[in-house]
Amino acid sequence: MSQSPTRSESPAVDTEHRGLPMVLPDQGELHEGWLTRVMRILFGWKAAATRADLELVLTAEQPESGFTPAEAAMLKNILGLRETRIESVMVPRADIVAVQQDIIIGELVKVFASAGHSRLVVYNDTLDDPTGMVHIRDLWAFMAAHAAIEPRPGPESGASPGPESGETE
Repeated sequence: MSQSPTRSESPAVDTEHRGLPMVLPDQGELHEGWLTRVMRILFGWKAAATRADLELVLTAEQPESGFTPAEAAMLKNILGLRETRIESVMVPRADIVAVQQDIIIGELVKVFASAGHSRLVVYNDTLDDPTGMVHIRDLWAFMAAHAAIEPRPGPESGASPGPESGETE
């Protein structure tokens, strides 16, 4: 991007903007992405050098960069997405482990045990209709919350009125 501080370059633009400096795109410059714009706005970097500057800051391990190790790792991964091919991260449809949303808790535990994953896709009728995901931690939290509730006496708990309750015939 270049600054246009003079009035003599383009008379039509001059009358429209009254000679104020304005940013004009260079002829050979590519369209910048949203991440580039955000980094340029946040850190005041030049648009053409943003990616290179960010890579330099992340690889130099400079303590004055202001990024935590987790943030630096995330930004390195974002920058590496350009070289990642989609086929390297796709899962074939036949290999997707998913459960229907009306699955019984016991069956869900069995699926988690056999799948070896910590998250499973939840779908409605078909895999083409995903409704969310379930995490193993959510399942354990649900089971722990329901285990803490004391059961109410009822016919299924074995407490039934009879001779044990003091009635005599």
